[in-house]
Amino acid sequence: MSSPESITLSPRGQYGIEIGGPYGLSFGAARVQLEGAKGGNFSAYLPGGLQRYAVLVINAHGGASLHDTNDFQVELSRVAKMCRSLGERETADGSPALACMARKAFTGMPSEVVAKAFAQLWGSSSYWELCNVAPPAHALSVRALRSGKQVEILRNMPLVASVRGFVSHETCAGILESHARPSELTAASLVHDAREMLTSSITVNWDEFNVLTDTSVAAFDLASELLGELVPYEGQEPLSLLHYRKGHEYKPHTDGGAAGRGKRVATTLIYCQVADEGGGTVFTQSGDAQTPALRFQPTSGSLLFFAYAPSPGLQEHAACPVLAGNKSTLTQWHRLGVSPDMPWDSFEDWGRFRNPHSKARWKGPRYGDESGAVSGATSTSEL
Repeated sequence: MSSPESITLSPRGQYGIEIGGPYGLSFGAARVQLEGAKGGNFSAYLPGGLQRYAVLVINAHGGASLHDTNDFQVELSRVAKMCRSLGERETADGSPALACMARKAFTGMPSEVVAKAFAQLWGSSSYWELCNVAPPAHALSVRALRSGKQVEILRNMPLVASVRGFVSHETCAGILESHARPSELTAASLVHDAREMLTSSITVNWDEFNVLTDTSVAAFDLASELLGELVPYEGQEPLSLLHYRKGHEYKPHTDGGAAGRGKRVATTLIYCQVADEGGGTVFTQSGDAQTPALRFQPTSGSLLFFAYAPSPGLQEHAACPVLAGNKSTLTQWHRLGVSPDMPWDSFEDWGRFRNPHSKARWKGPRYGDESGAVSGATSTSEL
């Protein structure tokens, strides 16, 4: 589309659309102006970042509203649910009927546009259903941790487990207030076609005793107990704050699985803020009846843990789009065999990362007691 271009959308007037610049299938910084036949004017900008779609809705009274790609994705989910509840189906597998969705999306859109957008933004009806219709996973079993908290086993192999109430609201608030307030992040932090969120890295200062180090110790202790191996505290990747707004998501991906010392072996997600609707974490691959695809719908303060072995591909997961509200997670990737002298970036070809606390050492109890031992766990730091 050239810039600017005027096109006639209705007898009421001319609508000028300015596109900031073409980027393959995406574009940026669109501005829409409307000059109504009766002198009314409308002007709006799309949010920052690249867009696949912009939808301008003009109602029967001449009013207008502009919607970005995230709005469109959320709208498609809304009408898919509506059509499903009305009993309209496109196929025998229960996929929402395209004709119904086209009639209801933004009060009516061409079927071919709805079909293409749904495929691009949701990927498939099975993925949409896993995120939005499938019931949340139930615990296969429950076991007590050394800390006294209860861990729910959602899948045995590869392991997926959760702990409700792992951290308090006050703990999360303290970490975010001191290290990374979501309100201060910008859209420029990270906006990508496959992953859209605001992000910030938090480097742990192990010389300090505070809410951040307490939380990190608890997460590493939990990972050590579930893995049966001591996960080092120091030398790990920074903690990553991921903040999702409406429409933000992280499409299906794996976190790791390469063999060898210093490689990622597991992930923990701590949910400091949960979405009002949507925003679950799904595991998209199904191996057999014992390893089904599943959805974890978090509550505030809950933790999700998953190990990659023995089948990293089965741990492909995604952060489903947030349909309403916001979501904030603290993500830690766990590595075995790292140390202050051989930190995590020594085992990757991603370049060296600056750690202002590289000489810091934790002086408190490790792995649940003063001796630093976990029953049945082994250390691989010298391998």
